[in-house]
Amino acid sequence: MLKSNKLSITIFFFILGLIFVCYPIYSSLNVNFSAISSKDLSEMRFNTAQIKNETINSDETWSGNILVTKSITISKGATLNILPGTVIKFKHYRGYKEPHLRLSLFVLGTIKALGASDQQIWFTSDAEPPINGDWDGIYMNGTTGSIFNYTIIEYGLVGVVQFHSESIVANSIVRWVNTEGLYAEYSTVEYVNNTLYGNGYHEIALEQFNNATVRRNIFKNGIVAFHSENSEVYLKRNYFVNYTGDIVSIAAHTNATLEENIFDPSLPYPRVTVTPNSNVTLINNDNGSVITLPLPVFDYQDLKNYTLGYIPGDPIDQYNYVYDQIDETRKVIKRIGLGLSFGWALEYAMGYVWRFDFWNPSIGSAENFIRMEPETGNYIEIQNDIIENARGLAWDGECFFTYDHSQLKIFKFNISGTAISILDSFDLPKKEEGGIQGLTSDGDFLYLPSRGGALIRKINKTGTIIEEFPVPGEGISGGLVWTGTHFWGVSGGGNLTKYTHDWQQAVGQTYPVADGTWAIAHDGDFIWALQRTCESWEDAKMFQIKPLIITTTEYSIVKNDTIHTITVKSNSSDFGLRFNETLKEISFEIYGRTGTIGHAFIFIPKTVLLKPHEVKIDGIANPFVLTEDDMEYRLHVEYTHSYHEIKIHLIIEPSKPSISWFHVFPLTLIFILLLSIWVHLLRKKSL
Repeated sequence: MLKSNKLSITIFFFILGLIFVCYPIYSSLNVNFSAISSKDLSEMRFNTAQIKNETINSDETWSGNILVTKSITISKGATLNILPGTVIKFKHYRGYKEPHLRLSLFVLGTIKALGASDQQIWFTSDAEPPINGDWDGIYMNGTTGSIFNYTIIEYGLVGVVQFHSESIVANSIVRWVNTEGLYAEYSTVEYVNNTLYGNGYHEIALEQFNNATVRRNIFKNGIVAFHSENSEVYLKRNYFVNYTGDIVSIAAHTNATLEENIFDPSLPYPRVTVTPNSNVTLINNDNGSVITLPLPVFDYQDLKNYTLGYIPGDPIDQYNYVYDQIDETRKVIKRIGLGLSFGWALEYAMGYVWRFDFWNPSIGSAENFIRMEPETGNYIEIQNDIIENARGLAWDGECFFTYDHSQLKIFKFNISGTAISILDSFDLPKKEEGGIQGLTSDGDFLYLPSRGGALIRKINKTGTIIEEFPVPGEGISGGLVWTGTHFWGVSGGGNLTKYTHDWQQAVGQTYPVADGTWAIAHDGDFIWALQRTCESWEDAKMFQIKPLIITTTEYSIVKNDTIHTITVKSNSSDFGLRFNETLKEISFEIYGRTGTIGHAFIFIPKTVLLKPHEVKIDGIANPFVLTEDDMEYRLHVEYTHSYHEIKIHLIIEPSKPSISWFHVFPLTLIFILLLSIWVHLLRKKSL
């Protein structure tokens, strides 16, 4: 018994010694298991995923688990085949300053996503939990023969978009995207046996010169089910239920045939809305108080890994539609236009902000023209019976010009009393290509982007092309304005970009103020932007913006053989950026035009292990705004310009204990073992 006691005691102290010797080593390992997020664990479970982040230049096949970490382009002539059961996750992004991180699949060649009824192909977010807008969407341009069959497409900004293409989407589910589930321009499409629901604006939108067959789809639980402009459409045996807006909207010179469609008795009337310039043929539709036709039945299941729980645009929507009021590139001065919805045409002239309303004719038969006081937001409506779909607005000092996207014409007009008076019109140059929003004038000529935004066309006031300018960088995706010295345009990446008068280079840039910058104007001092925000909202969508002239200064610190860079961005002239390791202090001088407001944004990487604590300007404590993410601290300091010295005092960031089950589990086992030995000793002693 004595030997047994001695052995137990020996084991007890041996294990105790192991704890004291091994735990410091274990704790000092450079692995912080407690910092592993649910997303990291998700990627661990997705550990068989193939990483995709490159252009596809030749035929390729995807199968299994795919994680897309950069936007993918399928080049012209290449085909991407996706096998049944493939799960494609797009790395999610929820910011606004790095739009390239919101990932897309661009199809210039061909895509064949051919799933099966029991092995659907998923296009989804990698986030846990995901939300609408986590990735961008699937875009096809100039492709023929692309097919999506038995797919699930969810959590993007859009679902499947196509331009100048021919495609089929069949037996698929498209849900929980910010705007359109399926969208097309200048395309031939066939949408068959799909389930479409919970999308933020239209389940299907066919805008501009499509030929479409839409059969046996289920539309449910959304804002607007179906919308068409300038297209030939045939809808048969579709089922519509639970919509808060238009159910079927036929507009802008659309010719539509609706045959044997089923409108749930719970839907309000009218169930089909038609503009005066469109034609609809109705054949045996089930539009009464009782359903008499059989509902579509599909051979696939509506599978879900996560249910969003709202329709994008709902009050509990988690997507960030309106961005920071001030950041290092611009400041929002004011916001007006409550209740006017969004649009694509904006101009500043004669002391007023001018725009077209969006499909809300109240005093004429087409979009109202709006004159708004920039200070108060008060406005008057001006009658318009001719211009149907304004996608750009310019003032040359005497007259207005607007580009009509539906009629592919540019109209010259003035105001006569309370109505628009058309003075002239001419075809959009190279109208066979189509157009995009954006039109401005330098007084002598008009300027507008080409289809795709790679060129700016300088034209005279009768539509003759004088010159074409390649656009530097990412091209133009939307609004355009001449300020008297420079052009500003909405670049392909979504930022507001400043260009030289000859379009040779981009010389400045600001982040957008909200989702979707559709038109811009300039009042002599500030930029005005007409934003989409959320399409279903009636919020104020017109923003007056002050661009901040940015200088960027960097200072590098070497710690533990690693370079850490502190960055200062300012609309002041800043110089002398330095870091005092002993005092733990960042300091620099700034200068700007006396009496104006200055802004400095300081970015400090967390790897420096120092946290901003106090800001002093000329030795006096100054308020500051501190934000942070996983990578860095961000300070915003505001001041009145003259000459100043700014000092930022830092404190050591206290280390946080890393405790998780990775730590607790082995220690728990040791504790149980020790407890067992202790109980054993007590038993021996009692004997």
